[in-house]
This record gives sequence, structure tokens and C-alpha cells, in this order.
Amino acid sequence: RVCCKRPHLVRFDIAYRLRLLHRRLLLMKEAAKNLDFLQAAQYRDEIIRMQKELELKVSCQVRSQVLRLRRFGLLADRVA
Repeated sequence: RVCCKRPHLVRFDIAYRLRLLHRRLLLMKEAAKNLDFLQAAQYRDEIIRMQKELELKVSCQVRSQVLRLRRFGLLADRVA
């Protein structure tokens, strides 16, 4: 099953999620610097959740590209 029929939208989504992830990281560091450890922990938990979602998106995109290459005969089914 191909995860996304429009890979350019997936790439845009991944770049957007990376920017959000970076922003949350900066907010977490700022909260810790201000000794607001509860807020920093919430940002940390959000960062972990976002990283897992991002890994899933990236693996989905790679899988769809591999399937496309195999369909056109540009990639062997098995590596010897």
C-alpha cells in the first residue's frame, strides 16, 4: 500500500513538522532556563510524540518511493 499519492505534500509536511519540532525544543530550553520545569516537561513529552510521528511519516515516504522504483523496474525486489 502506498501511503501517500502526493509525495510532494508529504515532503512539505515533514519540513513543517521539523520546524515545529525545533520550535518546541527552543521553548523547552527557554522554560527550563526560567526554572519552569513542569512546562519544560510538557514540551519534552510533546517533542517525543512529534518525533515518533515524524519517524512514521519518513518511513512511509521512503516505503512509497521504493515501491514506485520497483514498479518501474529501477530497483530489484531483493538485494543479494
